[in-house]
Amino acid sequence: MGAADAFLPLPSSLGLQNLELVGPPGAGKTTICRELIAHHGAAAPKPRLRRLQHAPRFVVTAVPLLPRIARRMPWEKAVTVLYLEVLAQVLERPRAVDAELCVFDQGPVYHLATIAAPGPMIAVPERLGSWWKDSLDRWASLLSLIVRLDADDAALIERIDARERWHYLKGASEAAVSRELAGTRALYDRLVTELARRPGGPDVVRFDTSVEAVDEIVDHLEMLTTRNPARSRGR
Repeated sequence: MGAADAFLPLPSSLGLQNLELVGPPGAGKTTICRELIAHHGAAAPKPRLRRLQHAPRFVVTAVPLLPRIARRMPWEKAVTVLYLEVLAQVLERPRAVDAELCVFDQGPVYHLATIAAPGPMIAVPERLGSWWKDSLDRWASLLSLIVRLDADDAALIERIDARERWHYLKGASEAAVSRELAGTRALYDRLVTELARRPGGPDVVRFDTSVEAVDEIVDHLEMLTTRNPARSRGR
């Protein structure tokens, strides 16, 4: 998306729009997700894959899939593969979400990143090679917009340490956190580039949450995802 087109509305003829907020810990994903859903007027959170409601779909998907991928592969990654398959199936159904916009704060990009190994190139288990390519193609077509959120390391470290809940980086040394943040950014950069470069892939916008306020970011995202965005909501 070019600079001149950065805040032009996305095409509305595609039906449900799927937006994912992507960024390192402390970037503001949860806060912006909550505020966008609250003020958008036609947005909803990601669908919950409920055990009873979606159990048949999980079983039908798992039977042919897991024997091909689970052996010699960490179980948690195999479960993530299954989750992504079922989530895509749910989103491909008409009226999967009773809204115009589905907002993810831990969505397909986040889960794909947990499967890939860190490093200069995206690396996935050999057994997942064909699935990985097909999954990237599938999610490129399902995601309408990826919102890259970030801030400088000092701001992220301050936010992480201020969390009430446990986080694996909370209280770690600045050097250790900065290394982890750099690796996370690099992995997300490569994944988002892979998705955006595919035919019909998502648009990508970026925000520095240490510079831009939450309400300003939400306003921009409303302009992108609604035909007649509210110009002022009195916030």
